Amino acid sequence: MLIKQVNIKNFRGIEELSFPLDDLCVLIGENNAGKSSILDALRLCLTRSLTRRGNVFEDYDYHMPDASADPARANPIEITLTFEEQNENEWADEISQLLSDAEQVSDAGLRSVILRVTSNFDAETNDYATNYDFLDLSGNPLVRAKNPRLLISLQQLVPTFYLASLRDAAREFRAKSQFWGPSYELLNLMTSRGLKLSKLCLN
Repeated sequence: MLIKQVNIKNFRGIEELSFPLDDLCVLIGENNAGKSSILDALRLCLTRSLTRRGNVFEDYDYHMPDASADPARANPIEITLTFEEQNENEWADEISQLLSDAEQVSDAGLRSVILRVTSNFDAETNDYATNYDFLDLSGNPLVRAKNPRLLISLQQLVPTFYLASLRDAAREFRAKSQFWGPSYELLNLMTSRGLKLSKLCLN
């Protein structure tokens, strides 16, 4: 499953950003341009347990106009990820079975899944709250898709591996490396089963 579109609102230094993704994407920019923020937005949506109570975001994750602003009064964080086929019937039947209630089909016959994650301060509980929804093609929440199983299945189908800066990345990615060796084997297993992966690189 490939991520075809990313929309981010009010996350750290990003007030609003939308961009498409391809098979291979590289983020290039100066320090503090927001490259790491984009990767963290993806990581938080695809690796954290969004179905449990509590907030997966920190105070500093909320976009604030200046240093004196209060995160509790910040605009809600909103991160929307769109997964879509590149070609008709590209996804394996397993994907449609696992994500049937969240899956949509465009007029062109391409299947897609749209996940939106939001977070804001809840005055009733006096705490931050994170919510998620699967959306239809018009951006409306799919009530029948409000099932934790769907989110867990999506995260399993789109495994996300986050790398900190490495001096010798080639050495770390060897099949027998202590940390990334098991992940390397998982990637080989998934590709052998016909599941495509999105690749996002940071430079």
